[in-house]
Amino acid sequence: DDRSLGRLAAALAAAVSRPRVAAAIAEHAPPVLGATYVALSVANDARRELENLVAELPDGLDQEYRRLSYDRRLPAVDAYLGDRTDTLADRQEILDRYPDLGPVLDQVGIGSVAQVVVRNAEDQPLGVLSVGWPGPTTFDDAMLARLDTLGEVVGQTLERADLYDTEHQLVVDLQRDVLGAVSVPAGVEVVTRYVPAERLIGIGGDWYDVVDTGGAAVTFVVGDVTGHGVLAVTAMSQLRTLVGGLVRAGEPLETIIERVEAMLGDASTIVASVALFEVDTASWSLRYSSAGHPWALVRRRDGGVVALDAAQQSLLGVRDVRTSSVAVEHLGPGDVLVAYTDGLIERRRESITDGIERLSARLTEVDPAAGLDALADALLGLRDPGAGGRTDDDVALVVVRRPER
Repeated sequence: DDRSLGRLAAALAAAVSRPRVAAAIAEHAPPVLGATYVALSVANDARRELENLVAELPDGLDQEYRRLSYDRRLPAVDAYLGDRTDTLADRQEILDRYPDLGPVLDQVGIGSVAQVVVRNAEDQPLGVLSVGWPGPTTFDDAMLARLDTLGEVVGQTLERADLYDTEHQLVVDLQRDVLGAVSVPAGVEVVTRYVPAERLIGIGGDWYDVVDTGGAAVTFVVGDVTGHGVLAVTAMSQLRTLVGGLVRAGEPLETIIERVEAMLGDASTIVASVALFEVDTASWSLRYSSAGHPWALVRRRDGGVVALDAAQQSLLGVRDVRTSSVAVEHLGPGDVLVAYTDGLIERRRESITDGIERLSARLTEVDPAAGLDALADALLGLRDPGAGGRTDDDVALVVVRRPER
């Protein structure tokens, strides 16, 4: 019916990878065709096989029917190699052509099948849709038209998903190349993480940096450029270079944000949040300044959590009147500094304060003695899964601990 078709169309529109396309088909296509199942297999001509993308196959069938070699006599393989839609209207017709499939038909409960070749815009075959019904099926013109239409829509969706994956990976690779590895000075424990969004609209622009200026001073930076994609990564790279360069040149923490904004110039359209944390590893004094960035947190050794919510300025790029704003905190033995971008805490229909409180509660629960990697993993587990289980924003995370002794 129209509602089933609408749900299928919406699910395919939201699918941005081959497995998600297959999942949308498996869930929403059967009601459109009155079928028991609809499965997508994609071709790998280099390996001469079709890969069945159904998330879970019935018991005992995964090993034999997950990857379908071109050398096997199976309905999906024959349809793909023959480059044609193929229909078998009842159980006997299936067994006449494929006598070994009897046990599988019994296990899955299938009485008729159709195989529809899925193509891209250049009419090249990408794979096969396998459709099964519980009993005999009449493949009249109306049913064949529905099958062909579904094949066309799935082909377009697969092609779009492949383009999305390519662009997504390009931005992820570019972002990670820009961030690179950080140099961690002796005497301080540091873990850094960058986790990309699974949706392209949320990826690019988050960054971190660790700047060792020699002596006892180390500066940690986290920032987030508005926007997404290659342009956001480019802007992020520019800001990261400017901020890091000023820190290395000995610019006082009090004036770095103002200097960066001046260096960008009035013509710049970059808007970003950024926070800087200058740690003296001799006295363990922590000086910090923030331009529109979510508050960092300090977890005390006893489990208490302190929000670094002073020294706040407006976003970088807003062209506001700026005044020097630096606050000071002290890190005791075993204390942990957690700086992050908003993708870690933001959720729909929640305030930023709600997210910070949730992060604070998680920090209280997790024992840093288990290691900073374990702590970082626990914090990243707070991310909003977003629509369809896909995270909508990337995250940069810096975790710093003063050694116990």
